[in-house]
Amino acid sequence: MLLKNKKGKIISAAISEFAKDGFEKASIDAIALKAKVAKGTVFYHFKSKNELFEEIVSEAHKKFEKIIEKKIENLETEREKIEKIIEIEVDFIHKYRDLFSVYLGDTINKITSFNTITGVLNKGISKGEFRKNLNTNTASVALFWLTAMTCLNCKDVRAEEIQDLVLKGILK
Repeated sequence: MLLKNKKGKIISAAISEFAKDGFEKASIDAIALKAKVAKGTVFYHFKSKNELFEEIVSEAHKKFEKIIEKKIENLETEREKIEKIIEIEVDFIHKYRDLFSVYLGDTINKITSFNTITGVLNKGISKGEFRKNLNTNTASVALFWLTAMTCLNCKDVRAEEIQDLVLKGILK
């Protein structure tokens, strides 16, 4: 996603500005300055700040989903897939912290489905790995947000800690 061409430089600068200042406060002027391009160049590639933001968020979501799908496709159990999804999310956040902050800012304001996680949970129920009365939509959203917020607030958290919490809970 972080390309060397002008559009890539604009996207990289925008990610940094949106993560730092949020969508409302980030300006095209600041993005252009950071990207070392003219303001008109930004508008050549993107009709508006909103279009730029939407492209970043959309690409982040696609990238995240693609990574998950590729890494879990050959795992045997749904439990292993959930463990891997948590590991991937932790690694993704550590590697792309600014991008993930931008993505989260948008995700907070929208109803977002986590189809891959929901699918793994549904399959796990049908295979008897997870309890039958699990609301998979609620669980997939909770899994995503628990992992995201933990990573953002506890920078050194390991995937294993979250996996243990999710899969074993907090009861004795």
